[in-house]
Amino acid sequence: MIIHCNVDWNPFRVKMKISRELKDALEGAAQDAAQAFHEFVTLEHLLRVFLKDDGICQTLRDCGCQLDVLQAELDQFITQKLQPIPESFREEGDGP
Repeated sequence: MIIHCNVDWNPFRVKMKISRELKDALEGAAQDAAQAFHEFVTLEHLLRVFLKDDGICQTLRDCGCQLDVLQAELDQFITQKLQPIPESFREEGDGP
C-alpha cells in the first residue's frame, strides 16, 4: 500500500510505503468506522483495532495500563462522542 500525502509546504507528492501490519490495522479501523456508520476513521477506531493485538496489549500491560478500563472508556467515547451518519444521508451499501 502506498499513501500519497499532499503537504502544504511541499509541492511534490510524497510516496510512503507502510508495513503489512499497519495496512491491516488501518483497514480494520476503516471497517470499524463503516460498521458504526461513522463519517471519519479516527485514532479511537485505530486504537480499538490495536487492542485486539496480543503483543500490543502485553506492551500496554507492561506499562501499567488497565486494559479493561481503557477498553471500557474507549467504547464509551466512541458510542457517546462519535455520532453515526443519519440514515437519510447514508448511501446504498454503506455500513455492515
